[in-house]
Amino acid sequence: MTDLAIEEALKTAKFNEVVILSLDDEEGIQKEIVLVPTLDTENGGVLWKQAGATASTNTSYDATGTSTNNALSEVDIDIGIMRHIQTKKWFFPMLNDKHRNELYDISIRKGCEMAIENILSEEKGTLDDDHSSESIRILDIGSGSGLLAMMAAKHSSDVLKSAARNRNNHISKVVVKSVEMASAMARLALKTIKENSLDDTIDLIEGHSSDPEFLPFTPSSKKAHICTSELLESGLLGEGIIPAMRDAWDRHLSEGAVMIPQRARVYAQVIECPWISNYCGPSVSEVNLNDTSKPNVFLRGEGVVPLHAEALFGNENDNSEYQLGFSPSDNDSMERARLLSDPCQVLDFDFTKQDNIPTESGRCIEQHMMATRSGVAHGVLFWWELDLFDNITYTTEMGKGPWQDHWQQCVYVFESIDKCIKLTENQQFTLMTSHNDYNISFKINEQEIQEQIKKKRRVVTTDGNRHVISFERALQLNDPERTQAFCSAIKTAIEIKGYDSHVLDTSDFSFCSLIAATKYNAMNVSSVESSSGNLPVLSATIAQITNNLPKDNCNFQILNAHIENIKVEHLLGDCIDIVLCEPYYEIMEGWDIISALNYNYLMKSMKNRGLVKTDAISVPSFASVVCCAIEFHPCVANAYCGLNHDDASIRSFKHESVSHYGNKFDACNMKFPLWQYKWKRLSHNVTLAEIPYEGTIESMNITGNEEWTEVEFSNNGLCHAIVYWIEYGLRVRSNNKTGSSTSNDGEYKIISSGNRYHQQAVKMLSSTVKAMSEDIGSGKLLVKPLFGESCEDTNDHSFEIKVSLLKSQKCITSKC
Repeated sequence: MTDLAIEEALKTAKFNEVVILSLDDEEGIQKEIVLVPTLDTENGGVLWKQAGATASTNTSYDATGTSTNNALSEVDIDIGIMRHIQTKKWFFPMLNDKHRNELYDISIRKGCEMAIENILSEEKGTLDDDHSSESIRILDIGSGSGLLAMMAAKHSSDVLKSAARNRNNHISKVVVKSVEMASAMARLALKTIKENSLDDTIDLIEGHSSDPEFLPFTPSSKKAHICTSELLESGLLGEGIIPAMRDAWDRHLSEGAVMIPQRARVYAQVIECPWISNYCGPSVSEVNLNDTSKPNVFLRGEGVVPLHAEALFGNENDNSEYQLGFSPSDNDSMERARLLSDPCQVLDFDFTKQDNIPTESGRCIEQHMMATRSGVAHGVLFWWELDLFDNITYTTEMGKGPWQDHWQQCVYVFESIDKCIKLTENQQFTLMTSHNDYNISFKINEQEIQEQIKKKRRVVTTDGNRHVISFERALQLNDPERTQAFCSAIKTAIEIKGYDSHVLDTSDFSFCSLIAATKYNAMNVSSVESSSGNLPVLSATIAQITNNLPKDNCNFQILNAHIENIKVEHLLGDCIDIVLCEPYYEIMEGWDIISALNYNYLMKSMKNRGLVKTDAISVPSFASVVCCAIEFHPCVANAYCGLNHDDASIRSFKHESVSHYGNKFDACNMKFPLWQYKWKRLSHNVTLAEIPYEGTIESMNITGNEEWTEVEFSNNGLCHAIVYWIEYGLRVRSNNKTGSSTSNDGEYKIISSGNRYHQQAVKMLSSTVKAMSEDIGSGKLLVKPLFGESCEDTNDHSFEIKVSLLKSQKCITSKC
């Protein structure tokens, strides 16, 4: 890997991800270095550090990318595998989906029977006209844990044994080539295949099936008789199943090869749900964040949002104690969505024949529909059905089939409220569905304007459907209480310090500095854009131009630099009186505790170097880490309890190595939009720690660090997890007119990342804790937060949380 490639990888990586470098040593043996992010406690920002040796240290690969190391590593934990799994939240819920596993197992068995019958049939001959063939060849695209490849290997061998007893069978060997592009997952699959003694049948190849150099069989004229894959995600196409199948038919498959899965269909319903417009944004009235010459173009856009759709429609038919549609800090219920049409099939895909695979340009299909009730169409709810084999179908339709968390429903959100179409009951309209290789999009056209629309008909081929900022960032900016609180706090700070005070914004996208300069006429405003990506500084620059900044006799500047490289002379010639921070940092997006902690490090660094005055006001003034104990609905708990199978096996295939990592599911934090899940509160909110942003450096130490806090149960149930989030304190009124600030000065507005506009951090417990009726009002759990250098291992995390039973010394550690 070149230095440039490493630099690009680090630029795009997020805080919960890892960067794995594959390097050749002097002897030509490939080694891996796993880089993990940690906060820079001296300067703020992110440092990438080596996590330690991985199980691949002594693994060599041949020219095809196949591992030549046949011995299982003795290393207890492969850091690369562990970190990779931690970033794939869907991995264990998918393996724990017993319905999915059963349908794939049955379908692959039937597919193997069909393929071998076709080969042995005297009427049909062999699929590749090679009557001297001694093997049945199988291509598995996307190994994962190796499950599908093992199913194919076992069922093909069983069918061949049965055929040998009943007829003259010249096929005596099964050859499976399984290709996996993620090196860590490839190593895990190889371990699993060896556990099942199938490594003589299955060749695990690290690479991409569409790589021109990938030729699975030797000689290259040999083609696969069977192809298995699971290149699927909630939106169906995002994993690239269409280009992968197109390439497979072009280069790797025999004519008439058996394909699993065979077909897919997409169904859609138009919905009314004003809240989902928050996924497209920002819609901030206080300041213009978009280019007004091209309304709603730069930061806005349409897009597909994966979610559990039942949360949009409420919990009215469920009489259980579990709530749905609420996050811990939500005080009000969300306006429920309403279906405006019946479900309708809008797309179909056939993977069984080369000629049936859509072209790269995709398709645009019109479906005439009728509104079943009056309302405003804010988006389209859609899901898919998958025909794994004849009469074997898996569906992601809401309420059909067992609940699972790896393939959700999706909502296509129309760009903005003013683009939404009002429908009246029984009104005829046309739903236009477009797709390319990776995306599906929708558009509604009223019946009376069809002729005009047809003239402009086109296929949408945009990446991500023009959504530039993430849905997570859009939700954050569209949180009305959050924006109002920042406006009030910025106004208060400027009133205290004066309009000619020096203001610095340390967050990406310059949101607070734009408010200060545009809405409250701050005269000396600087904004530091430290993100390695181009979007934040580009966005801030366009917003600066759009808002006509700087104003007359005022200064406004955007500095594209890291804080540690900034000097006083760069800050319009004076030290800073007011520091603004959302806090939002692109690399830490969604990890609110990390962002809150990073701002503390930044503030101390700037004060230590004399950039910020000791009595400077900070917006926000402090952050609190808040938690509560919860019980998940059993279906959620079972999805995330590691490998939820007896004897660490799936459909009789051993998964001991997978279980080895699955049993450590409680060692890391996961992000959940908790409002989409059924859960039950077992305790009141408890403050674990406070992170200050004002005062002297010595006074900015975190309170609550390394201290146990008792969590008292307020309800009985089974405690599966501790949920925690950040609450920021913003001074919205001050009684002190001297220009100084203290943590007790004035009135504060609390904004929370514990509401449905944010995701919450969830620490699953390794074993459930039962809260009995007699436990209500007393504590059974102790929770202790650890920050920075207080953590046991600061090489690969910056925050961790420990949970203990009140009378137990046994602790469970969770890292972030």
